[in-house]
Amino acid sequence: MFVEAGFCVDLLCWDRGREYPRFEQREGYRIRRCHIPAPYASKWLFVMMPLWWVYAFFQLLCRRYDAIHACDFDTVAPALAARVLRRKPVVYDIYDFYSVKSETIPRFLKRLFRKAEQVCARRADAVIIVDEGRTYLFGDKRPGNLVVAMNCPYDDVQPEWKKNPPDAPFTIFYGGLITTFRGIEKLVRVTEGLEGVRVVMAGWITDERYRALLDAAPHVEYIGLVDYPEALRRTYGADAVFSYYDPALEINRTANSSKMFDAFMCGTAVLANEEPPSAKIVREAQCGSLLPFEDDRGLREVIGRWRDDRRLAASFGQNGRRLFEQRLNWETVRETILDIYRNLGLNSA
Repeated sequence: MFVEAGFCVDLLCWDRGREYPRFEQREGYRIRRCHIPAPYASKWLFVMMPLWWVYAFFQLLCRRYDAIHACDFDTVAPALAARVLRRKPVVYDIYDFYSVKSETIPRFLKRLFRKAEQVCARRADAVIIVDEGRTYLFGDKRPGNLVVAMNCPYDDVQPEWKKNPPDAPFTIFYGGLITTFRGIEKLVRVTEGLEGVRVVMAGWITDERYRALLDAAPHVEYIGLVDYPEALRRTYGADAVFSYYDPALEINRTANSSKMFDAFMCGTAVLANEEPPSAKIVREAQCGSLLPFEDDRGLREVIGRWRDDRRLAASFGQNGRRLFEQRLNWETVRETILDIYRNLGLNSA
């Protein structure tokens, strides 16, 4: 986005798995990676993060730039520290709040993270979040320059892709982590015994019991790990996309599902639960079904109704595509983000 807009871009990344080279030159930008190890979902992250902060802080002191775009809490801390000396604006882009990201973090640490995130947000020159429903996490005092930029994709639909033919089984696609709190067992259960309904799943299985669950369901096809273009092709070809987030997990109550936005782009109807605020657009734009997470009976009835009336499901998908073209596409979001930098007095080269 920034390169396309004419900005000169340098990326400073924390390669926690040490999977990529330290230095890399790509078309239009450069990448410098820090190789301090800190496995994902590991408690070692909290031990190693200060080392990353020290590394990033000194890198920011040694480099020339006009602004820092810091993604999430693990990068904004050194960015704000460097700003004290370099006096360059910091834009804090929050994909996920650390204080709600993991259930394994002790409660006292969550409170500490929540307070630290709030302080960093108030001190940044601008803050980006992906959904208005997350503003409660800032507490009583919201950041002054707060911008909502929803999780919208580029238009990557390919002309050779085909929709599921009407004489084929009604196909529901799920792509993402196959784990708890994503409604996986729910989807398998409510579609069991529904004649003419097929479920296709792709993604990383985090628990082997899910593999056994999928293998035991004759109406479910697990296709393993696929790349993003293949996931989009499957999204386009399906009759419906499943996007459920169990609200028992706090982070799920403010989920901003990329699957849902990909479905809009692909013109595919969405099966979503109503708890995340970002999902309300499904009802407003009439591009799918929005039910309480616990309403299994309602979900089964909706799937049966769509199976029996393919034109109804197709019309929801068409409404989603219209929504994408008019409001929820990356070009619109891109301009929202670039306006932040223009308002800070920064222009492309």
